[in-house]
Amino acid sequence: ASGLLFAAHLSPTALKLALADDGGRADAALQARLAEIRTAGLAAVVDGALPGVSAMAAPVWNAHAGLELSLTAIGPNALFDTALD
Repeated sequence: ASGLLFAAHLSPTALKLALADDGGRADAALQARLAEIRTAGLAAVVDGALPGVSAMAAPVWNAHAGLELSLTAIGPNALFDTALD
């Protein structure tokens, strides 16, 4: 979740560099996901890196309106609600 949150707030050039190993392009699905994260203000992942584990990441902005870090909560799917509402 934190990686998606940071990716959502990268400049197009920085995102291209971050994705260099994958050809430097964000496909339409990734672009849509990053747009959803920017709109919601949070990133949520269910069964991402580990099956049965969910995570949500919220941005912490610095004094210059840049993303400084994320506060990320992680828990088992059965007990962790990742709904954005």
